[in-house]
Amino acid sequence: MAEALGALEQAYRDFANGRAQGTTTRLDTRVTLSDTGRFFSFMSMEGTTPDGDLMALRFNANHEMFVTANGKTKKAHLPPAPGARYLGLVLLVAMRDTRPLAMIHDGYLSALRVGATSALAARYLSRTDAGDVALFGCGDQARAQLLGLAEVRRLRKVRVFSRNEARRVAFVEEMGAALGLPVIPMTDPRAAVEGADLVVAATNSLDPVFSAEWLADGAHVGAIVPGEVDSAMYQRSHVTAVNSKVPFGNERSFIARDDRDWTQYPDLGEVVTGCVAGRSDQSQITFFMNNAGLGFQFAACAAKIWASARERGLGHEVPTDWLLQPLSAWTPRDTETL
Repeated sequence: MAEALGALEQAYRDFANGRAQGTTTRLDTRVTLSDTGRFFSFMSMEGTTPDGDLMALRFNANHEMFVTANGKTKKAHLPPAPGARYLGLVLLVAMRDTRPLAMIHDGYLSALRVGATSALAARYLSRTDAGDVALFGCGDQARAQLLGLAEVRRLRKVRVFSRNEARRVAFVEEMGAALGLPVIPMTDPRAAVEGADLVVAATNSLDPVFSAEWLADGAHVGAIVPGEVDSAMYQRSHVTAVNSKVPFGNERSFIARDDRDWTQYPDLGEVVTGCVAGRSDQSQITFFMNNAGLGFQFAACAAKIWASARERGLGHEVPTDWLLQPLSAWTPRDTETL
């Protein structure tokens, strides 16, 4: 996580200065399957490292469906491949000569870069003494969010709310041991938020998981799905920043319940470089909406993973020639005329 934070902080600086390129016009293709309510989903996005040496293409395929439980709607990912798995890869390409350098599973890498991005926002927007966390969610994204926050702030305690009791209990035990601090399961979302100075939503809910009215003065809020927060959050916040001013590809209608114009808010790159002021006093409420993924995030983090794997002798070598082809792939026989 510390390496991801360092790589992304530099990447955001360079992105703000035009030295890294990454798209948020990601492509989502969905095909309705015969199973009721289930559809095949294929997603892709790409971006470069800050130095312009590497290009990363991230893509994945899975089955998805919308489910409603306890009055909340969420998008559920269903791994249909053998062994309850799915296809998700990051392809790293050398821009100098177009050689494919690595293929890396995207699951861990994706959660890592989201957690590191939110933590980077907290570094610049939250109070320096912030340490009491209210966390919504108990999946991989929630783990990464918490580990990221622990890198940028001295955490004192964490209150965790999830509607799934079994997962909540398991998460509390796991993360309490990992962080060495009190991680407390909560059954009331309002009780989790009240008094917290770091409030993090890390769910796949398309409906708000807490109310902005519950926030204490001086709190910093982070969310990774636009639907997780209510519209009052934008009014309650004194400083709001987003990850991207560009709409989230063609998945927008699936994850957002309004047509919010992201261009009205500063992006994280502007905050990191100081082009836009962050928090100006201890009582302000700040808010980071991690509204869209950026391709350069995958490039920056994948480059670190690739370099580390090479140093440690990890991975499986694949002949580069297997993946390359001549510019002209059609060579007619001598007897053929064109």
